[in-house]
Amino acid sequence: MTDEQWEDGAVVFISGSAALDPKPGFTAVATINASIIALAKAFAEQGIQGGVQVNSVVPGAVMTGRRRSFMDK
Repeated sequence: MTDEQWEDGAVVFISGSAALDPKPGFTAVATINASIIALAKAFAEQGIQGGVQVNSVVPGAVMTGRRRSFMDK
């Protein structure tokens, strides 16, 4: 395959809000999420040269059973 076959694409990374507001008890999660954002930024600089748009999305909190149990503690 040639490089031309891979142009004009998009990649979206999804990270968590722990990257933006890390808490001591969730250091590993915060580190992983921050790494995802950093990786997306690095790929974006390289990808744009080949016509590939790279973004990172950090969705807001969603009230799930897991989040509810954390809040109850």
